[in-house]
Amino acid sequence: MVDELKRRAAEGEAAASCRLAAEYLHCSHLPSRRAAMDRWLAQQHRTLGLVDAQVDKQMISQRIDREMTLRQEGVDRIASHCKGVAVPDAAGMVKLWRRSALAGNPAAMKQYSSGNAFRWSNTMETLPELATYKQEGERIATVASQRGDFDMLLALAAGYMTSNDGSRPLIAQLLKPDGARSLALYRHIDAALVRAGNSQERVGREVRDRIESLELTLSREELVRADAITRTELNRWNAPTIRGVHALDASGRQRDIDRDWCGR
Repeated sequence: MVDELKRRAAEGEAAASCRLAAEYLHCSHLPSRRAAMDRWLAQQHRTLGLVDAQVDKQMISQRIDREMTLRQEGVDRIASHCKGVAVPDAAGMVKLWRRSALAGNPAAMKQYSSGNAFRWSNTMETLPELATYKQEGERIATVASQRGDFDMLLALAAGYMTSNDGSRPLIAQLLKPDGARSLALYRHIDAALVRAGNSQERVGREVRDRIESLELTLSREELVRADAITRTELNRWNAPTIRGVHALDASGRQRDIDRDWCGR
């Protein structure tokens, strides 16, 4: 698969660049999955050593064996899938995500503009790419939102919100606080959830809480500007496509995209 994806990506196919980056990301998890399994197994053996009753030891040992089999199967699937694949360095992976995002692939636009293309553990290796992201991230996130990416709408609304919730996603760190724009976006999100019949989900309740907070704290001028943003901008955006609503929340934090999303 890798050689074919490389060829298609080099020819400018956005979905191929996205899938190649997603496959590399999938394969990059193998060392950490193996390390996590080793830690888990060591912890289980320590627990077993604290048990006195022979019957209890036997039951726990059988449970450990069953769980270990399942975990090993998961690791083996990744190892088999990624056998012989040379994963590029962190900067190379970010460049693949960016190439696909700039070419308009929706999944790559989400992964790159949300900041998920970057990893805290590789920050120093990707400083030049972070500088580029600082210049491009907001624009790409906005385009994705205009096209109906519901997840990116949440990320933008949360990122523009003037309050600081502590640990912030990367996209929230590059956005300048703008309460009026945050309010307009959250109202846009709330309307989409109502139309889809999802307004009572957790994300819907959290969005309404944030709308209420912004409406209580923003000045009259900012409230007027929020209305203007809705009339002049958001009313022209595509209707959001809502997927996986049960796993979403108003903070805008996102998990990595699934590899299959690159072909949507």
